[in-house]
Amino acid sequence: MSFLGWIQNLRDGKLVARHVDRIVARYLGLVREGTIARAAGMPRAEARGYVRVKALAIIAPAVEKTEGKGELIPARLYDVVTTLAVERLVVEIMRQLGSAQAQPAKRRAA
Repeated sequence: MSFLGWIQNLRDGKLVARHVDRIVARYLGLVREGTIARAAGMPRAEARGYVRVKALAIIAPAVEKTEGKGELIPARLYDVVTTLAVERLVVEIMRQLGSAQAQPAKRRAA
């Protein structure tokens, strides 16, 4: 890897982190309100997938609509920013669900 490539990767990493932080701060409440009530009644793995799908449906259009709003996200980084923002939202919401998760029904011996 050339020195210039290394500098660009370093700069892109900081740019991605900045955009992810901004997106997560803006949409955490919206995603939480839209998912937490239903996800609380699901098994943990199913709830994680449910939150991920709902977060992606909200975040993907938001990342593409950043045109003309502050610092632009380069087109080559849309997927990276979207993926990292969704994953961070999932982690935050699952942390909030925490022990409130419904436990799967236990089988009883007859």
